[in-house]
Amino acid sequence: MTNLIVRKNLYGRLGSIKSMGKWLKVAEIAGLRICRGGKHPIIIRDPGMPDDESNASLIAVLTNNPHKVINQHIFKKILAFGVAEDVIWKALGML
Repeated sequence: MTNLIVRKNLYGRLGSIKSMGKWLKVAEIAGLRICRGGKHPIIIRDPGMPDDESNASLIAVLTNNPHKVINQHIFKKILAFGVAEDVIWKALGML
């Protein structure tokens, strides 16, 4: 997956994201579903799959204080879902 990332210089700076608010903005701009409640505070899901109990609709789970590795994982999951890389970077305010 890392080979598919064009802007590797920005990818290395994902550790600067310290709150889930940035990822919520990405999800909102990309048209993804944001689900609240349950065991995890916020979950990003596939808007085309309304079943919130199924793992098939799961894209990413957001945590309160994400670190670099978590941010990279979330980035890869959203990218793998089909959101364009530059859309993610712009929503994160890094491009």
